[in-house]
Amino acid sequence: MMLNSAKDEERPIVRGLLKHIVAGLAAGLAFGSLVLAVLFVIFAKLDLQVPLIFIAAALLQFGPIGGLIGAGVYLSRIAERAAPADDDEDDQGPGGGVHQHWQNAASLAG
Repeated sequence: MMLNSAKDEERPIVRGLLKHIVAGLAAGLAFGSLVLAVLFVIFAKLDLQVPLIFIAAALLQFGPIGGLIGAGVYLSRIAERAAPADDDEDDQGPGGGVHQHWQNAASLAG
C-alpha cells in the first residue's frame, strides 16, 4: 500500500524502508527463537508445561521490536545531517556580545 501511493522518486526510499522492516521482523523472530531455546535449555531439568500459545506470544514480542529497530536504522541512514562548519570565523565563543566585553576588558588592563 505504501509502495502504490509513493511517487516515482520516492519508490526507492519506500522499498528500502519496507526491506529493512521485513529484515528487522525476521531478525527479531530469529533472536526471539534463540532466546527461548536458550531459556528452555537452561531450565531443561525443570518440569515446565508451557502451552504452545505462550511460546508463540513470546516469539511475537520480538518481531515488532526488530521491525522498529530496522526502520530506525534505515531512517538514520537516509536522514540528512548537517556537517559542522570548519570555519574559525564562525566560532567566536558565546553569543550576546560577551566575547566582545572580555576583549575590551583585556585591552584596558594591558
